[in-house]
Amino acid sequence: MGAEVSSRKTMKKIPKRKPWGGLVGGIKIFLGAELAFFAVSLYYWRKMNSSQDFRYTVHQKYPFLLNGYYEMGERFGSLNTRKEDYQTWGLPLEK
Repeated sequence: MGAEVSSRKTMKKIPKRKPWGGLVGGIKIFLGAELAFFAVSLYYWRKMNSSQDFRYTVHQKYPFLLNGYYEMGERFGSLNTRKEDYQTWGLPLEK
């Protein structure tokens, strides 16, 4: 009887694996990263909408991003932001 009791105590329980546990964790990480990316994008979009100085900084460092911003504004709204910015900055308007 003493030998049986000691052998029962040394046996470890093997935890049951959740069949979709790893996938659910991966989905949560992906959705968290997607939410963070959206929040950062929204922050910079609003900053570009409200600050001509920030748009000029973006124009100097990342002109392709500013071009995408202008194209979205021209496509989905009737914005003349590009024309106004280029006139203010003294740059020729490219066609």
